[in-house]
Amino acid sequence: MQEPGFDTEYLSEMHLWVTHSQFIVEHINVLTTLSREHTMLTPDLAEKYLQSCEVALQQCQQRLDFHSEEDHSRNVMDEEIKIPLGPVTIVERQLNQILSHLKVMRTISSLVWRQRPHHGQWLLSKKSSPK
Repeated sequence: MQEPGFDTEYLSEMHLWVTHSQFIVEHINVLTTLSREHTMLTPDLAEKYLQSCEVALQQCQQRLDFHSEEDHSRNVMDEEIKIPLGPVTIVERQLNQILSHLKVMRTISSLVWRQRPHHGQWLLSKKSSPK
């Protein structure tokens, strides 16, 4: 059943967004388990991954809330993360997967911005939220 007034393409793109969100939750669950059992990353590398994930999450959210036509800023997801050479640990694979999902989510959010609802409760709550 489709929500009245919502574009079908918009709804399918947002479904894809939710799917990637679920994948991220699964990766975080794996990381939680691994962190109890292993210490595989150097503190510097762990901090770099943490900052990259935090910034990527913020940018996805901001892209949904404040995207405009002239928004072409560079950000953490436009640049490749420079990982030291050597074996990649299971933790690093999980973190890279999270960053990959966030990059896709950022792209989706920029595509669906033009298709977002311009009516109803969704729009009213966005306009009345404090800045």
